[in-house]
Amino acid sequence: MDPSGRMEPVPPAPSDRAGSDVDQLAFRRTLGYLATGVTVISLYSDEGVHGMTANAVMSLSLDPPLILVAIDRRARTARYIQTARAFGVNILRDTQEPLSRFFARSWRPATPPEHRFAEWAGVPYLVGSLAGISCRVAEILDGGDHIIVVGRVVGLRVDDPEGQPLLFYRGRYASLVSHEASPPESPELTSSEHIHVYYGEWSQDEGEPLAGRPIPPHPWTGY
Repeated sequence: MDPSGRMEPVPPAPSDRAGSDVDQLAFRRTLGYLATGVTVISLYSDEGVHGMTANAVMSLSLDPPLILVAIDRRARTARYIQTARAFGVNILRDTQEPLSRFFARSWRPATPPEHRFAEWAGVPYLVGSLAGISCRVAEILDGGDHIIVVGRVVGLRVDDPEGQPLLFYRGRYASLVSHEASPPESPELTSSEHIHVYYGEWSQDEGEPLAGRPIPPHPWTGY
């Protein structure tokens, strides 16, 4: 955001694209064999609550707690997130495929699937999700035709510890057949308890990127 408060455009991707001769369809098909979870990125914009389906989400660091989210440069979310400075990651359950399609702009019916957002930890939370993460934007990096948003985690919640996640595999939605066939690799991560914790606002050090940029307040106005 420039000094006048106007939204800055997303920086263009570098023109030097090493490896641009790689067949894009083959690239997509190959990466499709990597099964991923499905999330909805949610944030406040001048137009209200905005959501976008994303499966390019991953944990980055435990100390400090950081995650990565890749967002297409052409998406409105890529512009909105520059001024929102805060965003939520809503981890979808296997029954929420309609919501994933809706926020991916591939929902065909005229009537949106039933859903609502609620204020939580400074971000809009998609009610009914399996779990949620509240983040503050720490850094925005170049990622070719995407931008890479590094988010500092300030809130965690798990509303259904025994719920099943919505997955995406080879261009199709999928779900787990079983997740109890073998002992977990990390037994300490297994829990039947709900999680709902908010660590408060995160103040960046003066030397860090985006330091001193306040998170604008956004009253809950519905969706």
